[in-house]
Amino acid sequence: MNTDQHDAAGDVGFKQSPLESGAVFLDPSHCEAWFIRGNCMYQEEDVSGAIASYEMTLSIVPNYPKALYNRGVCLSDSGRYEEALASYDTCIRINPGVAGVHANRGVALAGLGRYPDALQAFESALGRDPRDLTALNNIGILLSKMGRDTEAMEYLDRARRRMYSKSMQQKVW
Repeated sequence: MNTDQHDAAGDVGFKQSPLESGAVFLDPSHCEAWFIRGNCMYQEEDVSGAIASYEMTLSIVPNYPKALYNRGVCLSDSGRYEEALASYDTCIRINPGVAGVHANRGVALAGLGRYPDALQAFESALGRDPRDLTALNNIGILLSKMGRDTEAMEYLDRARRRMYSKSMQQKVW
């Protein structure tokens, strides 16, 4: 990395990731470069750096669903559930059919202690993808927290069966 790139990174307030190509610093208005940078930062477990990169992506393209979703994941990982929820809600308004967004919305709601709303979000995820293992598992955990143990066991058993089904085994890497 040359000195000019290092100075540019310092001016923006970001450290250069070893996974980065430098594209962000060659063209700071390139939203996909910021998005990829956010993914790299997240993989390096620099969640705050990833959030900042997704924020830059969204400052260029405000309704970029993948950036909204990934920012929500990072915010939720940071315990910032209200902000994560807002990010997921915007993503759902743009692209309501993605089960994973609904499931992660449920995680944020559960983090806020809003169990009935979280349950509804997980069920919404299952309505979009009945095979969503995360939603099945999280419904089971949530029902257990709500004292609904018999129902919880049914969902956890469905998740277990799904995890070990022949079709699932073929998709494992």
